[in-house]
Amino acid sequence: MNVSLDAAAKGAFTAASLAASGFVDQTSGVYRFSGTAADATTAIRRLVFMPTENRVVPGATEDTTFTISVNDGRRAAVTDDTTVVHALSANDAPVPPRERQPDGRR
Repeated sequence: MNVSLDAAAKGAFTAASLAASGFVDQTSGVYRFSGTAADATTAIRRLVFMPTENRVVPGATEDTTFTISVNDGRRAAVTDDTTVVHALSANDAPVPPRERQPDGRR
């Protein structure tokens, strides 16, 4: 089974969720899992998507579409591209600058 993002720049599945699920990052927003149908169901439920921070302005949303493709090697692949994550960009709290040391370092 492959899960593909419509654009890799929009985010990625967390390393912890990949380790827990058994999916392997194939790069460019494609993730692969091999196993039984039951194992695939469990694996896909363990994936956690993390959108790329500050990709759009605060208050704006960005949709990421996932294409899920399953192939048992006997028939043509079955593909679903109706899964969408709607991510809302948040305005991060400002971080104060560090104070300068007596020698001018921060």
